[in-house]
This record gives sequence, structure tokens and C-alpha cells, in this order.
Amino acid sequence: MSRHSRCGYRQVYVNCPFFRNYSPDVIRCEGIMDGTGISISFRDKEDHRRHMSIFCEDHYKNCEIYRMVLDARYEGEE
Repeated sequence: MSRHSRCGYRQVYVNCPFFRNYSPDVIRCEGIMDGTGISISFRDKEDHRRHMSIFCEDHYKNCEIYRMVLDARYEGEE
């Protein structure tokens, strides 16, 4: 599980262990294999903020990306 630091102030609120970093229109997460990552692009800044607030900060265990990475890399262990 990886935590990179190239982020803005919202990173301090993130609880998801697979979060890597973000920019104004992209959220980046750990990938399902070593050396890979998953990027989610947003057209709307409000959708980006909402996704980050709901899934990266508060309810990350409900996030499809969290569950996919957990199952693929860590065989579902929590």
C-alpha cells in the first residue's frame, strides 16, 4: 500500500490506503500490479471534489477501485 506526497492540502483528509495523489481534474490510485496506477479523470471540478470527499476521505471501503486493488493485490485482507 502506497502513499505518495505530491498533493495539495486535501491530502491530509484522505484515509484510503491506495490513494496516491491528485490534480485539479484527476485522482490517482495504486494499481492492481506493481509499478502501475489507476487514474480517474473528471470534467467537472465539483464531481472531483465530491468523489474525493466521499470515497478517498470518508467511505473508501465502498469505492470500486479500493475493492478491486484490495482483491487483486492483497487477496481481500483488510
